[in-house]
Amino acid sequence: MELTPFVVTFCLFLLGLMCLVVEAFVIPGFGLVGILGIVVLVGDAVYAWLTIGPLAGAVVLLLAATSGGAGVYLVMHTRLGKRFRLASDLSDSRSAVSVGREGLVGAQGEAVTTLRPAGVVLIDGQRVDATTGGELIEKGTRIRVVVVEGPRIVVRATEDGEARTQLCQERTET
Repeated sequence: MELTPFVVTFCLFLLGLMCLVVEAFVIPGFGLVGILGIVVLVGDAVYAWLTIGPLAGAVVLLLAATSGGAGVYLVMHTRLGKRFRLASDLSDSRSAVSVGREGLVGAQGEAVTTLRPAGVVLIDGQRVDATTGGELIEKGTRIRVVVVEGPRIVVRATEDGEARTQLCQERTET
């Protein structure tokens, strides 16, 4: 069997498509094999253009683009393709950390560790990671939750807690 330009063009076309299929279904991500497949398909179009003629090169390029687009369309609209895409909208989803924490706003507790500005507080018998607005809150200071934003819980020292924090700071300064 003689390797005519038609046979070489056909074999290169199949090789390029096989590289793209392997990249899509066997190797996760888009890497060297996918890039190699695109380079082979474009190179095949250039080879066909130079050896067979401009019309053959244009046909190979059009077939490569059409088969790639048809492959993506078929995969995304088949049972197999549905496994590759997200089926639901997650814009309203919330993490397990943030669920049910909105009710903590206004709750009072005590700083288990020194918050500088992050640390651990005890609220209703539960240890909770919390942060301050930038101020230092000493260990043992009474606190109040002021903001809950997803997993972030912001606390402030209560009035009696502020007095205790100031007293602790004065002691460390002297």
